[in-house]
Amino acid sequence: MTTILHISSSARTEGSVSRQLTRRLIDRFPEGSTVIERDLAVGVPQLTDVHIAAGFTPAEDRTDEQNELLAVGAEFIDELRRADVVVIGAPIYNFGPPAELKAWVDHVSRSGVTFRVDDSGFHGLLGDRSTYVVYASGGVPAGSEADFVTPWIKTALGLLGIESVEVVAADALTVDDQALAVAEQKVDSLVLQ
Repeated sequence: MTTILHISSSARTEGSVSRQLTRRLIDRFPEGSTVIERDLAVGVPQLTDVHIAAGFTPAEDRTDEQNELLAVGAEFIDELRRADVVVIGAPIYNFGPPAELKAWVDHVSRSGVTFRVDDSGFHGLLGDRSTYVVYASGGVPAGSEADFVTPWIKTALGLLGIESVEVVAADALTVDDQALAVAEQKVDSLVLQ
């Protein structure tokens, strides 16, 4: 059966369009699918200089404190590795992603673990998988010059080796009465892989 990683990043636990649409999407997968729930709104530690130093310290030389700091990211990376499909709720806050979603990306982007760099560039190490990003905004249309979320999340996922990214946009919700219905129709029309 399919294993789905569901990442919620909206600070709103009630009335969140991205949460509503990601749940609608997950409900379309076959019954019996395993869903790993990761709600970033409960808090994700921001990286510090100690985190960064720990990441560049060989595993056998790390202190207990360094191992403890890296454990959060290791758990996030393990969830990604286990997932056949990733579903991410990505609202736009002040033209960018929620801080928790950015912090999650910082934790899972580990040189030598989830990507590597050589003379030819960056190479993702996690392997591709179907990924659905539900973009929600009150006024910023997806793909517009003010949308810094969708290009950022595609680039961040690409760094890890995840290239099969489908964006479902519920955008300009405060100015378009039909935006939510259009997004629901898009979710319902997706050919799930």
